[in-house]
Amino acid sequence: FTPAQIYEHLEKTQELKGHLPSPRTVQRMVKEFRGAEPSPSSHWSDYPWEEARVLLDVLRAVDAPQWQYSGQIRTLTKEEADWVVKISKAAQGLQPKLVFELARTYVVWHRLGLSTTWIDSFLVMTPWNDKRSLENYLEPGQEHWIQEIITGGSFSIVLRQIFIDLGADINRWMKTGKVSSGKD
Repeated sequence: FTPAQIYEHLEKTQELKGHLPSPRTVQRMVKEFRGAEPSPSSHWSDYPWEEARVLLDVLRAVDAPQWQYSGQIRTLTKEEADWVVKISKAAQGLQPKLVFELARTYVVWHRLGLSTTWIDSFLVMTPWNDKRSLENYLEPGQEHWIQEIITGGSFSIVLRQIFIDLGADINRWMKTGKVSSGKD
C-alpha cells in the first residue's frame, strides 16, 4: 500500500479517532520500513520442484484479474517465497492467494518485531477446512473479528475469502455468531 492508502485506512479506523499521525509521519514510517534497498527477489528455480510448483501457483493466483494484485506482482522476495513455502506445507488446502497474503503478513510483522501468534493460531485452527472450523476459530473474539472485517483490516481479505470459499454467510455470522446451520 502507498502511504496515502495507509493514511486513508487509518482515518477509517474508529479506535484511532483523535490519535492519527500526520500524513507526513506515515510517509516517513513507510520509507523507513521499506528501506533504501529493495529486498532481494527470489526465483522459483532456486527451490526444489515441489516448492517451485507452490511458488508458481501463488504467482498465478495473485496475478488473476479478480484478485487485488492483478498485474502488480511479478516476483516474490526471498523472504516472501520462504514464507509461502512454509505456510503451504503447514496449511494444506489453503488457496495459493491466501498463502501469499499470510506470507506477506508474516514478513511485515517479523520486520516490525511484532508477535505473529495470531497467525499461528489461524494455521492451528484450520478455518479454511469447513464451516465448523471457521466458526470455532472466530468464536472467541467475535466482536474483534466483526470490527476487522468491517474496517477492512489487514486480515479481512483472508477472512472474507474463506467465507466465500466455504459458502458461509458473513452477515448471518455477524448477527448470530454462527457460520454453520448445524447441518453443514
